[in-house]
Amino acid sequence: MNALAQPNLLEAAIVLAGSSGGGKYEKLIADLIKDRPGISGGLVAKAAPPSSTKAPLHERLSDRLMSFKKMISPVSRYLEPTWRAELLQALDRLFDFEDWDAEFTLPESYSFATFLRLVIHLHPTKRPGLGMSARGHILASWSRGRDRIVIESLANDELRWVLSQSIDGCRESAAGKNRIQRLVDLIEGYEPDRFFKDGHKIIA
Repeated sequence: MNALAQPNLLEAAIVLAGSSGGGKYEKLIADLIKDRPGISGGLVAKAAPPSSTKAPLHERLSDRLMSFKKMISPVSRYLEPTWRAELLQALDRLFDFEDWDAEFTLPESYSFATFLRLVIHLHPTKRPGLGMSARGHILASWSRGRDRIVIESLANDELRWVLSQSIDGCRESAAGKNRIQRLVDLIEGYEPDRFFKDGHKIIA
């Protein structure tokens, strides 16, 4: 865990989607990372090859959207049907050409693969708010009141996360970068179940 957490980082990552289950999914403004992860295998290998950078933007967005939707198919049995449908709709909104920020990098397939594996590993019963960083990485957020965790999916099952909460009226935050399997252990002191568990919003 990185002790040098930046409290304003979470506030900069405005999660318009929230985590209310049937919520509105939008792009996130923040660009939380500076590294350049390589391409991971696994689910990414099932995705369609990227379209040419010379192709019109709307074609590249459409191709990448279809690639992401194909990646969901092998893991669809792990997702409750209603949320799976909402996830597909969320992708439609994230890839909306009319609402696309020209300065954003196209979403990366390795990031979406890590996100899908994160969901399978956490088996959360609360649906996350979804968004995207300017560098093309999928962001997922879970919140409880004013407390929130934002998780950015990088390559090869690596995550970058920022957590913010209030304890006895004092605001504190933490951040880290680690692999999926280490996440719950690293945030155990922050009672992660209050972010990820909600018996009324089953997704898996």
